[in-house]
Amino acid sequence: NLVNGPHRLPRGDFFFGEYDLEPDTISFELTNDYIETMMNNENDWTLPKEAFPIRHEIQDRSPPPEQFPNSTPEVKDDTAPVTIDNQPCQLIVTSVPKPMFWNPARLIEKALRYHANIRDVQTSVSILTALGDRRKSLNIEISIQEHWILEYIDTLVRFRLFNVIGELIQLCWIPSIYQLSQQSTTVHTGCTACMKPLQRAGWLCDRCHSVKQSMCSVCSRVVRGHYAWCQVCAHGGHTAHMRKWFARNKPCPTGCGHLCEYNEFVCI
Repeated sequence: NLVNGPHRLPRGDFFFGEYDLEPDTISFELTNDYIETMMNNENDWTLPKEAFPIRHEIQDRSPPPEQFPNSTPEVKDDTAPVTIDNQPCQLIVTSVPKPMFWNPARLIEKALRYHANIRDVQTSVSILTALGDRRKSLNIEISIQEHWILEYIDTLVRFRLFNVIGELIQLCWIPSIYQLSQQSTTVHTGCTACMKPLQRAGWLCDRCHSVKQSMCSVCSRVVRGHYAWCQVCAHGGHTAHMRKWFARNKPCPTGCGHLCEYNEFVCI
């Protein structure tokens, strides 16, 4: 019973006998029109290899609504039109913000006050000196800074560190302390014969007219200019002669046996 094709054949019931379907007894009477139709038929007559057709795997398969964590039981279908304004996105950076730098002024101020309270004014004064103009950002009164520096100078005096005192005064930013370097800068020498201070000249005694105290220990001549001497043995002489002597020797040039130390800061 062939029913496919553009030309359908009439249907009917057929009854075959026992030997009617033998190959030798079957005769096919097909018209040319039917054969041409079968030859031009584009249907795929290939027999399937599987009993059930294989379905293609769905790549993006969404889970059922029951598995959504925030799913609502009822979804209202709102078909009202939604208008989206063309607003700039918040993620777009129109200008580069300036970095927020950390200001350590408050922390440094607390540290300086802490060291001053434990009598460690050396640390406080040293940090203030090293900060330079940046110390202006600290909320510390000038009177307190002056008190710390004067206390530190008193400590240096007890240790006889006069060179450090001179450097500290020159680096000081407080006028009242900086002016200390302009006061009491004269050292009066004394006569070694009559033990009286020299008033008019530093190399001649007005009382006994002796020049022994101003003699150079190297060249044995009177020093009329810059004079360098040892604060321990009180021997000295011309600055250039003393510098040259102690560049090669350690004992005092007078032969007193003292190991003098030449320092440019104590030359006057």
